[in-house]
Amino acid sequence: MKNRDSNLSGEHDFWVHFWCGTVVGAVEGAWVGCNFFTRGLVIVLVVVLWSLLVGYSCGRWGEGAWEWVLTLLEWMFL
Repeated sequence: MKNRDSNLSGEHDFWVHFWCGTVVGAVEGAWVGCNFFTRGLVIVLVVVLWSLLVGYSCGRWGEGAWEWVLTLLEWMFL
Protein backbone atom coordinates (compact mmCIF):
# COMPACT_ATOMS: atom_id res chain seq x y z
CA MET A 1 0.00 0.00 0.00
CA LYS A 2 1.33 3.42 -0.91
CA ASN A 3 1.33 6.34 1.48
CA ARG A 4 -1.17 8.14 -0.75
CA ASP A 5 -3.68 5.28 -0.36
CA SER A 6 -3.48 5.32 3.44
CA ASN A 7 -4.15 9.06 3.49
CA LEU A 8 -7.32 8.62 1.46
CA SER A 9 -8.86 6.00 3.71
CA GLY A 10 -7.28 6.63 7.09
CA GLU A 11 -6.62 9.60 9.34
CA HIS A 12 -7.67 12.03 6.62
CA ASP A 13 -11.35 11.35 7.33
CA PHE A 14 -11.00 12.38 10.97
CA TRP A 15 -9.58 15.79 10.09
CA VAL A 16 -12.12 16.53 7.38
CA HIS A 17 -14.99 15.67 9.71
CA PHE A 18 -13.31 17.55 12.59
CA TRP A 19 -12.85 20.84 10.74
CA CYS A 20 -16.26 20.77 9.08
CA GLY A 21 -17.83 19.95 12.44
CA THR A 22 -15.90 22.77 14.08
CA VAL A 23 -17.25 25.31 11.59
CA VAL A 24 -20.83 24.06 11.94
CA GLY A 25 -20.41 23.92 15.71
CA ALA A 26 -19.23 27.54 15.78
CA VAL A 27 -22.38 28.61 13.94
CA GLU A 28 -24.56 26.62 16.34
CA GLY A 29 -22.62 27.94 19.35
CA ALA A 30 -22.98 31.53 18.16
CA TRP A 31 -26.71 31.10 17.77
CA VAL A 32 -27.10 29.53 21.22
CA GLY A 33 -24.73 32.01 22.86
CA CYS A 34 -26.42 35.08 21.40
CA ASN A 35 -29.92 33.86 22.24
CA PHE A 36 -29.26 32.81 25.84
CA PHE A 37 -26.51 35.13 27.09
CA THR A 38 -25.79 38.87 26.96
CA ARG A 39 -22.15 39.04 28.10
CA GLY A 40 -19.61 38.89 25.30
CA LEU A 41 -17.12 36.71 27.15
CA VAL A 42 -19.76 34.08 27.90
CA ILE A 43 -20.85 34.05 24.25
CA VAL A 44 -17.25 33.55 23.08
CA LEU A 45 -16.78 30.76 25.62
CA VAL A 46 -19.96 29.01 24.43
CA VAL A 47 -18.88 29.31 20.78
CA VAL A 48 -15.40 27.91 21.44
CA LEU A 49 -16.52 25.04 23.65
CA TRP A 50 -19.46 24.06 21.45
CA SER A 51 -17.41 24.18 18.25
CA LEU A 52 -14.71 21.96 19.77
CA LEU A 53 -17.31 19.53 21.12
CA VAL A 54 -19.07 19.23 17.78
CA GLY A 55 -15.79 19.09 15.87
CA TYR A 56 -14.42 16.29 18.02
CA SER A 57 -17.71 14.38 17.90
CA CYS A 58 -17.87 14.59 14.12
CA GLY A 59 -14.24 13.54 13.79
CA ARG A 60 -14.60 10.66 16.22
CA TRP A 61 -17.98 9.24 15.20
CA GLY A 62 -18.25 10.48 11.60
CA GLU A 63 -21.64 10.09 9.96
CA GLY A 64 -23.45 9.19 13.18
CA ALA A 65 -22.44 12.51 14.72
CA TRP A 66 -23.49 14.39 11.60
CA GLU A 67 -27.02 13.01 11.99
CA TRP A 68 -27.04 14.41 15.54
CA VAL A 69 -25.69 17.79 14.36
CA LEU A 70 -28.29 18.08 11.62
CA THR A 71 -31.05 17.17 14.07
CA LEU A 72 -29.84 19.98 16.35
CA LEU A 73 -29.80 22.42 13.44
CA GLU A 74 -33.32 21.44 12.45
CA TRP A 75 -34.52 21.84 16.05
CA MET A 76 -32.84 25.24 16.46
CA PHE A 77 -33.92 26.87 13.22
CA LEU A 78 -37.40 25.45 12.65
